[in-house]
Amino acid sequence: MLKYLLLLILFLESLSADKFYRTANTVTDKVNFLMWQDNDAAATVMLTHKEALEYCENLVLESYDNWRLPTIKELELIVDKKNDPFYIAKIFKNKKASGYWAKDTVTRTLNFYAWYMNFISGTPYYYNRDYNKYVRCVRDIR
Repeated sequence: MLKYLLLLILFLESLSADKFYRTANTVTDKVNFLMWQDNDAAATVMLTHKEALEYCENLVLESYDNWRLPTIKELELIVDKKNDPFYIAKIFKNKKASGYWAKDTVTRTLNFYAWYMNFISGTPYYYNRDYNKYVRCVRDIR
């Protein structure tokens, strides 16, 4: 019985490994058709929410110029709660545990706050848009 359980675990891990592939500066999610920025800037650039939106719109990376700030739902796609201490998929090399801005604003705060993903807890939160958070841009690949 234990042998079959181990085989099942290995099989499931191989499926999740096939979900992503990386290049020097990007990670591609083949299941959700997204390409993620994963260069040095993804772990060093901290901007306000407005600056983050502009940064992604102006980013040219690996000859692609159609980058954007991800939604909070898209950031949830790269959360991996089995990857301690950073709850982000293991394939990402450039990462910080603290918050990464999402495109979404919080309407009940009159859009003064925006969502971000905290990779320490793997949980979305919202915060004042005038404060700096990390930025990881994404692009659609279909």
